[in-house]
Amino acid sequence: MMTVIPQEFFDERAVPATVTLDGELLGALDEAPAGPWLAEMLDAVDRATLTTFELPTYLRMCSRLQAWAAAQLAAGVAELACRPDAVGPDKDVALALQEPVGAAQRRIWWSKRLRRMLPRVWRRMASVDRSERTSFDS
Repeated sequence: MMTVIPQEFFDERAVPATVTLDGELLGALDEAPAGPWLAEMLDAVDRATLTTFELPTYLRMCSRLQAWAAAQLAAGVAELACRPDAVGPDKDVALALQEPVGAAQRRIWWSKRLRRMLPRVWRRMASVDRSERTSFDS
């Protein structure tokens, strides 16, 4: 039996890249704990060169960095609120974060409660297992 193979199968075609060096690095470090080094790494990545396959990993790493930064912010707010020499921590937090005083008061309440009553959730959030929004879900 003889079959004629169409010429298209023999023509040279550009095959799109499925991985890049930056994408491979992101994938390899996907399980590493987040920290300030992650911000440096993400800043150095040229998103335009990442493949469509690699962009979700980039987004996941950005989300982990956000969770880590939120944990650092909550720790700083709780520390300021617990200082005996802080006369108006709600106003200091509101001014520093450029938010209304009511929002700062809620943030202080949440941070102090998280620090005092839920250390397990605090540790999980700091290790990027949880974010502010999902901290109380489990």
